[in-house]
Amino acid sequence: MPRTQKTTAAAKAPRKPETRRSTTGPQSVDWSPAQIGQALRAIRVARGLSINELARQSELSASFLSQVETGQSDLSVGRLVRVAQTLGVSAADILNLPAPSSAPVVRAEERLRMPIAAKGVEVYLLAPSLDKKRTFSLGIFKRGATIPMQVRNRGSEYFVYVIDGALTLEYVTGDEVTLNAGDSISLLSDESRSITNASRGSTIFLWSQAARGQA
Repeated sequence: MPRTQKTTAAAKAPRKPETRRSTTGPQSVDWSPAQIGQALRAIRVARGLSINELARQSELSASFLSQVETGQSDLSVGRLVRVAQTLGVSAADILNLPAPSSAPVVRAEERLRMPIAAKGVEVYLLAPSLDKKRTFSLGIFKRGATIPMQVRNRGSEYFVYVIDGALTLEYVTGDEVTLNAGDSISLLSDESRSITNASRGSTIFLWSQAARGQA
């Protein structure tokens, strides 16, 4: 006589699908100077601009831009943003990444991580300004991280607010100022020389840049 298998209510109930949390993080950039240079040249040509005209409008030298387009020099975040503003595109366009939504809200997983050559430095683009004339960023400096702030985009205004940790800003005069958590500062690009993590751990801060005449 065949055995009768007992069926329980639990066995009859359908299995609930597994809930998975999204592991998507901010967009990273798999980049090289050559890739960025090619993208920059393609956008410039599509805009009908000569390299001399782009240099004049962005206040960067034509020789430097030529080196960038041929992959012989990289483009710092400040200069990348400045060139993007001049061309009327987003930094994501030059980096060949899908642009974030044009809505005023940029979710954490939509943040664009900028290509930074300096070790221990991470910079993420936040929501764009409504007038498209300012750049808001989140900076994370690991212990010992520093970046030079060569004079560029003369007359541009920088704003820094330290969320956690400490930063030391060095002026071209040699003077220094250290900002701790909760401190903030506004200064012109002409005045700054470098910015360094002054804490024993990581420092997190907000960074805003307004191009000349747009503050």
